[in-house]
Amino acid sequence: LTSHRNTFINNSINIFSSSSYGIRISGPSNFNNFENSNITTTQINSHGIFFLTNSNNNSFTNIKIITNNTNAVSVYLSNTNHNFTFSDSVFKSGNASDFFIHKSVTGSIWNFTNITRADSTMNITWMAGANGTLNVHWRLEAIANHSNGSIIQNVNINATDRNNALRFSALTGSDGRITKQSLLEYIRNATSGTNFTYYSNYTFNATFQGQNLTQSW
Repeated sequence: LTSHRNTFINNSINIFSSSSYGIRISGPSNFNNFENSNITTTQINSHGIFFLTNSNNNSFTNIKIITNNTNAVSVYLSNTNHNFTFSDSVFKSGNASDFFIHKSVTGSIWNFTNITRADSTMNITWMAGANGTLNVHWRLEAIANHSNGSIIQNVNINATDRNNALRFSALTGSDGRITKQSLLEYIRNATSGTNFTYYSNYTFNATFQGQNLTQSW
C-alpha cells in the first residue's frame, strides 16, 4: 500500500508463500484505517504487517494476526519513521516476535490499546539502535451494583495512577456503567527501547451518597 485516506473493512488475508506480507505499507502512506480483519501467514519470513519507509497516522482496529513459521512476525517495522495506532487486536507469532523493531527505525510513536497475544504475553524485539516510543494502554470497564445485583446510577468512579495523578472521573449511567476508559500502563522509548516509565498500578475509587470504596490494580 502506497496511498492515503483509505478504509479497509472485513478482510480475510491468507499468505501461503515465503518472504511475503499480509499487508505491506510503503511510504508515504498516511491516514489509512484497517478494521475487523484477519491475517494469516504460513511460510518463513512472511510477516502479518510489514512497514517499509515513512508512514503516519494509520489506524488498525480489531485485527487478528497469526503467523505460523520461522521468522514470521506479526508486525515488523523497518526503515525511518512509522506512526500508528493498534487497538483491540490479537497477535500470535508461532516462532518469532509479535512486534519487531529493526535498527533502521529512527523515531516513531506506536500506540497499542488492548493488544494481546492469543496464548501468552506479547513478545517484543527492539533491536539495538532502533529509536521510537511505544505507549501501551488497556481498556477499563466498570459497573456499580448493590450486593443483590441491582445496578446503581450516578456513582462517581475515578482512577489515579502510581504518581497519584487523576486519569479519569466518570459517573455511572442508567445501566450502572461508566464510559469505557483507556489507561496507560507504560511508555517505552529511547534508542534501543531501554527506558520504561510505568503508570500502573492504578487506584480506583467509587463514591455514592457519602460511601467510598477503594481498589488497586
